[in-house]
Amino acid sequence: MKGKADNLINRRFGRLTVICRAGTNGGHSTWLCECSCGERLIVQSHQLKTGNTKSCGCLRRDLNVERGRANAFKGSDLKNIIAGWWLGQTGLTPSEIQARINAGWSLESALTTL
Repeated sequence: MKGKADNLINRRFGRLTVICRAGTNGGHSTWLCECSCGERLIVQSHQLKTGNTKSCGCLRRDLNVERGRANAFKGSDLKNIIAGWWLGQTGLTPSEIQARINAGWSLESALTTL
């Protein structure tokens, strides 16, 4: 026999704050939570208590952005950074530049806008 569910209201788990009980799912209590970014989601109590769910997904996105900055100068990431910078500077995509070069343009001409 399962015991009475803990009251998690107003408790914080990572970036999530429990707002109210949402019911049960598969025998587990579920809770409506609000993430620090403003998103709301329903999470099972054991996912909160074990630390398996700490945010609505924004934590993973933020960590990936930070990891991306740390690894920004590796392989194709560097090419993407340069391509993005060049697009912002000239309005030309790498494929447009390549098409110009393939059409016989000089590199200097291909890199400038009309």
